[in-house]
Amino acid sequence: MAKLLLISSLFIVNIFTINAQTTTAAKDTSWKSTGYFSLNANQAIFSNWAAGGYDAFAASALVKYKAYYEKGNVLWKNDFVFAYGVLRNGIIKKSNKNPWRKNDDRINIVSDYAYKARNKFYYAGLASFRTQFAPGYANNNFKMKVSDFMAPAFLQIALGFKWTPEKYFSLFLSPATGKYTFVNDQTLADAGSFGVEKAVYDVNGVKIKDGKKFRPEFGASLMAKFDKEVAKNVNWTSTLNLFNNYTDADKDNAKNIDVSWENSITFKLSKFLGASVFHQLLYDDNILVPLYENLKDAQGVVIQDQFGNRLKVQSGMGKRLQQRFIFGVGFSYNF
Repeated sequence: MAKLLLISSLFIVNIFTINAQTTTAAKDTSWKSTGYFSLNANQAIFSNWAAGGYDAFAASALVKYKAYYEKGNVLWKNDFVFAYGVLRNGIIKKSNKNPWRKNDDRINIVSDYAYKARNKFYYAGLASFRTQFAPGYANNNFKMKVSDFMAPAFLQIALGFKWTPEKYFSLFLSPATGKYTFVNDQTLADAGSFGVEKAVYDVNGVKIKDGKKFRPEFGASLMAKFDKEVAKNVNWTSTLNLFNNYTDADKDNAKNIDVSWENSITFKLSKFLGASVFHQLLYDDNILVPLYENLKDAQGVVIQDQFGNRLKVQSGMGKRLQQRFIFGVGFSYNF
């Protein structure tokens, strides 16, 4: 299903690109669009290797598309990011029973519309949507699903003011922002995943009320964005998003700020060879993450699986700064 969604997304993006370019060339130069596509794969194979190592295969695809409209007092920017990657221990063949592991999974769409108020200041509205393509599973436990398509999904709608001192930098401030969290999986909703209200059970453990699949929040937000070719064939995009839910019933929690900071750098090494680096910092006081500790035997020795990975057991849930770092090299194409 995830592969089908990714292929469909690539097809739609390319059709939209061709259409936009054709329209731009024939009628209106107010629209400008750029895109980046990369496909990375690698296979590691060891045979009688004294230093040790494990056969592994990894593959990933990334599509970034930007469509900007600027005419008169109107500035409308649209950004799309689709990414999906997998890895698997062992040589790729039918007899390989090792599970595929997800190492990248992103659907990010941001659209902001601005009308010039004065000089570099605009009245603006912004909408952003984030989710993923495929299910995600707990660490070393491929039967325990912890996420899925639209579980979670985050929709943010904001009205406010935008400042653009340079074409490559903008600052958006909104005193009126709606943030909506969706967990479209009843099992995850019942567990209260991603901050939604969990299910209610009686003393016998029988569920008497389903967990909610939707969590609305209202507050203030700030988004700072930097997007520039910082060197020849090197583009850096950095987006900082802050949100404060000042309507939270928990007054202590209402003081906390949700933070999402994404940095993406793409390198064009040659016409069809490129590299990309992605790093994200995420903190949300309402999202509890699983906490793990090493599984040990009776003698206190850490237990490992056949691939040398340390086996871990969940010790609880807690608030943590979440991070992910993704690097890829392979085929790339700018359009």
